Amino acid sequence: MDLCSSSCHSSCAEYLGDRAQREQEEQGRRGVGRRQKDHQPACVLFLVWAFVPESWLHSTGLTYWPQKYWAVALPAYLITTVAFGYTVLLSLNIMTTPSLDSLNSITDPFAEMQDIEETLPGGIPLLRDLPLSTVNAYLYGLSTE
Repeated sequence: MDLCSSSCHSSCAEYLGDRAQREQEEQGRRGVGRRQKDHQPACVLFLVWAFVPESWLHSTGLTYWPQKYWAVALPAYLITTVAFGYTVLLSLNIMTTPSLDSLNSITDPFAEMQDIEETLPGGIPLLRDLPLSTVNAYLYGLSTE
């Protein structure tokens, strides 16, 4: 049985629309805004530690802080680590990609070739691999023989 029968289609659509709007509002109240507010004190604390002179911190009674060196070193190490990670992943992808003259870059054992006879006239062809000769014929006007 369909929840939205023809007799109550408009009221059902309104109910589903109102429900989606309420869920979206609820996510807005507790979602991204809350996570952002949770990180703000840590960010403010880091900025205070990084930019306020140590003599001022000691005068307020805050004496146990890491050295100021780490205020610069930690973000630099983090950025360097992320850049190194991207470089390693890029290098691994380049190393595992077959060369352009390799047959592995043309086809593989799981390829299903497109058959023109399967396509209905005027219809959308199935999602299959195209033979290289067909691609060359479309791109460069070469014969398919």
